[in-house]
Amino acid sequence: MVTEADRALRCDGLVVGHGGVPLLPPVTAAIRPGEFWAVIGRNGAGKSTWIRILLGLLPPVSGRVVREPPDLPLAYIPQRTTYDPIVPLQTETVVRMGLERDRSFLVPGFARRRQGEVRAAMEAAGCADVEDHCFRTS
Repeated sequence: MVTEADRALRCDGLVVGHGGVPLLPPVTAAIRPGEFWAVIGRNGAGKSTWIRILLGLLPPVSGRVVREPPDLPLAYIPQRTTYDPIVPLQTETVVRMGLERDRSFLVPGFARRRQGEVRAAMEAAGCADVEDHCFRTS
């Protein structure tokens, strides 16, 4: 019988990667019901691969994933690669976000510090005349 304290999704010495090539050092952890985890790192660091292995969608390079109990329910919100047209963004904001992929565009004063670079990028792309228009993909 599994007690509430024992319920967890565990990874024991879990190594994630592609084609047998590790992306991360071994990870040992227990994720318990009710916990929320944020997996952060650079592009290509292995975050999505780690999540897919935890869910059983991909095999690990080595180590193991244990669900205790085996039918432990899991929830997953995948990252989206599409733009949500309901969220209003100005074209200038989208360009600014592209210049700072680490989200420092959210830091107060970013717009003033980088405005020259944003303007130059928009001029190079031929879209400076629509900087205050609502962004759309078509």
